[in-house]
Amino acid sequence: MDRNEKGRIRVASMVAVAGSALILTLGTGGAYAMGPGGGTGCIQQAECPTPTAGTTALPAATPTASSSADDPGPTATAVPSTAPVAPVTGAAQVSGTFTLGNGSPLANYPVTVNAADAVPDQGQSTAPTQVGSTTTDTDGHWTFTLPDPLPSNLQAMADANGGVLNLEANAVGQAPDGTVLSASDFTAAGVAERDDTTTASAAARANATHDTVALTPADPNAPAATVPTDAQAAHSYSSQAVASNDAAQIDAAPAQYQSNTGTSTAGYNPQIINSVNYSDVTPDRSIPCGTTNTTLRTGIAYTVVGEAHAYRDATTYFEYNNTLSTTFGVAYSTDGKIFKINGSVSHSNNTGHAISVTEGPNWGHQITVPIQYAETESNYLCGGIVKSRTYKILPIGYDVPAGGSIAQIGANVSSSDGASGYAHSNPKYRSVIPPHFSAAITGGNSITYGAGASAFGVAISTSTTYNSNHTEKITAGGSTATHNIWGAHGQFSDDPGVLYSY
Repeated sequence: MDRNEKGRIRVASMVAVAGSALILTLGTGGAYAMGPGGGTGCIQQAECPTPTAGTTALPAATPTASSSADDPGPTATAVPSTAPVAPVTGAAQVSGTFTLGNGSPLANYPVTVNAADAVPDQGQSTAPTQVGSTTTDTDGHWTFTLPDPLPSNLQAMADANGGVLNLEANAVGQAPDGTVLSASDFTAAGVAERDDTTTASAAARANATHDTVALTPADPNAPAATVPTDAQAAHSYSSQAVASNDAAQIDAAPAQYQSNTGTSTAGYNPQIINSVNYSDVTPDRSIPCGTTNTTLRTGIAYTVVGEAHAYRDATTYFEYNNTLSTTFGVAYSTDGKIFKINGSVSHSNNTGHAISVTEGPNWGHQITVPIQYAETESNYLCGGIVKSRTYKILPIGYDVPAGGSIAQIGANVSSSDGASGYAHSNPKYRSVIPPHFSAAITGGNSITYGAGASAFGVAISTSTTYNSNHTEKITAGGSTATHNIWGAHGQFSDDPGVLYSY
């Protein structure tokens, strides 16, 4: 099938059928969502089913781009062969730091490490899948080395996620008055090694993070979280940041507290519950307690995985193969209303699907793909009594909805190109391309998008690792003048993140 419709992204999906390749092309459209009741719906997309009653839509991460009348649309290409990956060896290791609310180390405290990918089906409750445990040192640092080999249930999770096992490290206990204080840090472990090393596993090890997370109290009498209305979600920080495409606002998203209803978070202090400040309290872990996780709702949000630029007579090519690694921030809350990003997880799979876009001249846009997200509630029970509820919003993985788009052209970011963008760029990051030559990024990390998606009214950060299956390429036209390019955070020969064009 070959569709040359205006403003459409064309997607190549290679499927083995009796030794042949089937090329599928689907157009873009509005955001697709799954509602609280498991129903499906779409926003501004004629090809999608009519929304069912009671569904909650996740808005698209960025507006759909417009095209000129004579624009033939992006072109489709076949899925490339996977490039070899340098093997990694040894058991995977993760680490972090836990503190009290005042920043003092949470010293010599037990830490439980669970599998973050063990998300129950919507409406279902399960106990966490424990991977192991460790203890913080006197500085609050913790380190955990994963079993090698992994137990079969954990290995199956890693295999389904391209050789990466996502983890949630928890420190939790009770203050003298019974209030529960907890901290959760999310991280990714690249467990595929030796001859089985995958792109995602190697990237997880190379990009390992060491986060610092503070204990926060949770009010046991707080009402359960409610779903924000469409109007509330539209006025949330994440929706405003995504819609504005304001770099400063978007970059600040992961570091700040966000209300999923659009209410102000000015003066919010997570350490205060019922007028009591718990910032200097070290909780007691002596009472035997347990946790159950319940998935409240799931939905699909189109999520930024990169961008491509071409100015003047240049053309740009962008490819994203979902066998590689994208990291996603995980949003955490003690009341289901105000969230903050606590670490990140990595997702990929081995289905072999890829999207690619060729565009230009004078073109610059983000590229988005459909990611399924879940909001879960964790109940901390002691003696059968719920002592606290905490909430998290985390990605489940790449998921093309029935009747929905495999990818979308996202926000127009061409304002970063041209004379103005060049004038404001770092001279050290500049290079030139001779006529008809191409420059492509095939290694290193793309830039981090602080508001890569808006999921349930909360901004989720994203970043994708470049390799031969995630490429941004700029090809200079036939002009006698050289074509200027520069990196977002480095030289072309270094780790530019994104290439801008002039």
